[in-house]
Amino acid sequence: MSMGRHSALTSFAAIVLLAILVLAAGQAGAQALLKRYDSSDLPFVEAEFGNKRVYYHQRMLGEALVENDYIIYQFDKSTDELLARKSNWRDGLPGILPPDLLQSEAAEAVVDGTVLSSRLYIISPESDVFPLDPAPGNPCWVVRSDDEGRLVITIIDAVTGARLGYGIPPPVTGFSLTGPWEFGDSCSGAWTSWMNNAASWFNTMGYPAQAERWPRDGKVSATIKTGTTAMFYELAHGGSEYFQSGCLGGIPSTIHANEISSWIADYTKMPFTFIGSCGGMCETGSGTFAYEFRKGEAESTTVVGYCGMAETWCDACWGHSIGWQTALFNYMNQGNTVKDAFDMAQADYPACGLNGCMRFAGDTAWAVVPVIKRDPWPPHVSAIIPGGGEVLYHGTDYEITWIAVDNVSVDSVDIVLSTDGGFTFPDTIATGEPNDSSFMWTVPDIDSKTARIRIIATDAGLNQAANKSAANFTLWGTTSGLDSGGLAGTPEGIVLRTASGNPVKPGSEILFGLPETMRVSLNLYDVAGRRVQSLMDSERPAGYHVVQLARRSATGEKLVPGVYFVRIETPVGGATAKVVIAK
Repeated sequence: MSMGRHSALTSFAAIVLLAILVLAAGQAGAQALLKRYDSSDLPFVEAEFGNKRVYYHQRMLGEALVENDYIIYQFDKSTDELLARKSNWRDGLPGILPPDLLQSEAAEAVVDGTVLSSRLYIISPESDVFPLDPAPGNPCWVVRSDDEGRLVITIIDAVTGARLGYGIPPPVTGFSLTGPWEFGDSCSGAWTSWMNNAASWFNTMGYPAQAERWPRDGKVSATIKTGTTAMFYELAHGGSEYFQSGCLGGIPSTIHANEISSWIADYTKMPFTFIGSCGGMCETGSGTFAYEFRKGEAESTTVVGYCGMAETWCDACWGHSIGWQTALFNYMNQGNTVKDAFDMAQADYPACGLNGCMRFAGDTAWAVVPVIKRDPWPPHVSAIIPGGGEVLYHGTDYEITWIAVDNVSVDSVDIVLSTDGGFTFPDTIATGEPNDSSFMWTVPDIDSKTARIRIIATDAGLNQAANKSAANFTLWGTTSGLDSGGLAGTPEGIVLRTASGNPVKPGSEILFGLPETMRVSLNLYDVAGRRVQSLMDSERPAGYHVVQLARRSATGEKLVPGVYFVRIETPVGGATAKVVIAK
């Protein structure tokens, strides 16, 4: 072996050793942090959620999971400050399990259908998912089985062997809905507590909510095809692309993600959606609920929900599912972003966070308190000036005007410029302007006879609408110069007339001459003395120049045939000329 090869291997070994030492030091540091507050020998699982480092202990009695008994420590990830200690610990439980418990095989032999899994539990008196009254005092086998497509949870006393009843199954594969537990000759069951919990929190957050058991397709469709529903919650059998919401004669009513896509197409994305089907958030791409409720966007919209809730690794999370969503909604109600609320709920219920049973998609900076209004209607933009036919000169100030209205409010206006007749608008004039119908624009040094303005209005619901100048207008820059009307030299005084005599048509030219460089104000008036066009207000060099009569007045109306007067004013005097506009 060469010295270089030996040196490289030695360096690699040193790096590996260093990595092991760093890892061990990190683990030792983490354990030392926990030991400051917990001197027990209980095993804790470490995890990170958002800005929190969490240590979670699930109470076990031998092989039995003690439902709803746990200890949680939450630390600030950056400072190691203890943020919270949460525990639920029942008194009076024995230190060990009773001897000669029923074996799992014996418990599995008495259930209906094909056994999927079995687990030993100490069931909580406050259990949401094993609602037995009275709560069993003995350890129990909880056996999951598939009985002709139905998920069945059977509870069997592990001491006496008696079948005690059934648990509430997780859903397999604001508006709050719940579908049936079972289908067959008739439908039965519903996750009513979950549904009502969500509706109650939606109301608390300021979103008047309706909770509905077993809604049919038409009801779900009507809820989505509206501009008012901003919070949507479902808990039903299904997955990422479908859920079974209703029932008619034992036959499920199934909602598919592609139906959501169709229903929501003419409306804005849903601000908040909770997908409570077991596999509802396992996939989030196109064609899934997580995608279609957001309309494929990642701003101002969020979706949270379940993934794998019917699997054994989510057993403990399912037992905490109402508590978890209560924590989520409570943190949202405090004004936190949905993502921060999600992370805090994960930290409060690590059994859900550690195994990925709860998932998030969407805008991490989005909050729904204060109340978000889901506005389905975009603004309307009209009466844009310049509207066509105007001639605007480099360096002059020109007032761009428009009218933008909305059913709620127009929050801001963007103004952009086209020099190719409105095919593209690459030049930005202003962004984020208030909707005050006016913007003073300093005309840029651009040459174009096919210029147009486009106004883009954005409302409170982030809907946008746009409109542009009805026809082309002209921009005169310094590189093009001004047409002299075929006249050479410099006049001795102010000259003003039409370039081709009377009568003229809109779009014809007005000729004026200046004895020296000076500022020029040139306007067109009707016979009542009202100004109908501002033709120029800028400094011009000595010589002869022409400007074009716009085809529209300053208010956007077409120039009607008749008698008008053009007036030039300069520091050395002025002049007036008659203009007859023909049909």
